[in-house]
Amino acid sequence: MAFGVSLQLAISFSASSWGATSSITWDKKFYDPHPMEDDLTLPLPCGGAMVFRPIDVPQAGGLLGDQNIQIGRADFSQGYNLYLRQAWLAAPFPGNTPSIKRYYLAKYDVTQNQYNALLAAQNQKTCPEPSLAGRVPVSRLSWFDAQSISAFWSGWLLEHAKNSLPKRGDAYGYLRLPTEEEWSYAAKGGMKVSPTEFMAPLWPMPDGVEHYIMAGSLAENHLQPVGQLKSNPLGLYDMLGEVEQMMQEPYRLNRVGRQQGQAGGLIGRGGNYTYDPHDLFTAMREEIAPFNATTHSPTALSTLGFRMAIGAVSLGSLQETEQAQKEFMALTHSAQADLESGTDPTQLIDHLQKQTTDLAIQQGLDKIKSAFVSKERANQDAAARTLRAQAEAAATLGMNIWQSLNTIRLLQKEMQVLTHLTEEQKKIITTNVNTHKRLVRGSIEGYTELAQQIATAPLSAQNCQEQFQILKSIFETRGQNNLAVFLSALRNHIELLGHHASLSSSAIEQSIGVIPADKAR
Repeated sequence: MAFGVSLQLAISFSASSWGATSSITWDKKFYDPHPMEDDLTLPLPCGGAMVFRPIDVPQAGGLLGDQNIQIGRADFSQGYNLYLRQAWLAAPFPGNTPSIKRYYLAKYDVTQNQYNALLAAQNQKTCPEPSLAGRVPVSRLSWFDAQSISAFWSGWLLEHAKNSLPKRGDAYGYLRLPTEEEWSYAAKGGMKVSPTEFMAPLWPMPDGVEHYIMAGSLAENHLQPVGQLKSNPLGLYDMLGEVEQMMQEPYRLNRVGRQQGQAGGLIGRGGNYTYDPHDLFTAMREEIAPFNATTHSPTALSTLGFRMAIGAVSLGSLQETEQAQKEFMALTHSAQADLESGTDPTQLIDHLQKQTTDLAIQQGLDKIKSAFVSKERANQDAAARTLRAQAEAAATLGMNIWQSLNTIRLLQKEMQVLTHLTEEQKKIITTNVNTHKRLVRGSIEGYTELAQQIATAPLSAQNCQEQFQILKSIFETRGQNNLAVFLSALRNHIELLGHHASLSSSAIEQSIGVIPADKAR
């Protein structure tokens, strides 16, 4: 009996000594100096933890839905590396609304403390104690090391704390490096910033770059503890400076707006502490050789580190596989249906295929048909993006109309209440009223034109509804609930146009003018 108890205690001690416990015992200063309400915290071996931020992506359309984003910058300097290109992003995990999905990105670079804890558990060594010095980003490790430790931690979590992982349906998430699309979207600020801010070289930094980027003289020529400065709009720290961050996929060149075909070395994003912070920008990227020809070993640099992402499988069941096929067929049928202006080339191809038994000709016609359908699908995606941009512009104009109408009301009330105004004061007020009346007329003209363009957009009613729902979620995520109110008014106006009703300036002015101030501001 005593022997059994002793053996059990020995086993228990051995397991805890190399990190088999999933309880978090570290002080927060070692893994999260800036807690936020919607953080996701995952346990590490040895009582540690790592914190992740939810990165929301507007995404309608079921399993095959995704979001178009732009990566790079519109500048020919280093165009082979940095030029603007179209990319597509989707996320696996549910968000707060049906039209929003999310993935997770580590809030901070992986630190030396966190890496040491994972490495000790992986090698079944005694757990190291976290230290103040260990709060710096881990560096001098290779891409292969990052992959190995991510794989180990994924397995460890599935064994010891799988319920802490986010799930996509029945499938648990797993740890990996971020893709370049995921990193770029998050670094720029995602849904938290406006389209104009998203395309800027840096996310909004109202206090100046020295308050957001740990690099140059501020870094004192060496790595600093993570999270010392301010975060980006998504709550991510040190996305620029500190250590350059490795990506999941290989580097590719830019062939004037698209990725070139060769898979190259490693991708490093975000620059590092040796740079002047004013020289860093979110589109910054470089290729890093994966192996050192001198040492004959994988590349490991003092300026190179990583942060983790949480991903998930795309299809978690037979049911989802069948659903994906149904959605694919629906998309192709939708694209074919939109080719009905004049003679549908896909119908003509179908007819030609029936008239020939030559396999080579049939295969050639298949390729032509596929190209037509793919092109039309791309046209529909572009039309959806255009509609959303038009709706955002119209909602903003609606807000401008309300603000001018409200100013007119206040000025006119001032004229009535203040009985001792001089003629000069009355003249100034009258001039201001007339100025705002002109602004209202001009804004209503632009608003009406946008509403008519949206009402006649080459999209299905369901697709239009999805785009409005996505835009509403974007406004709410940015804290622009007032724009969501004007978006709702716009939908009512578009419905009128859809029923072939007229949309007069007076009707627009009246419907927008009655929106309560607490909802319009």
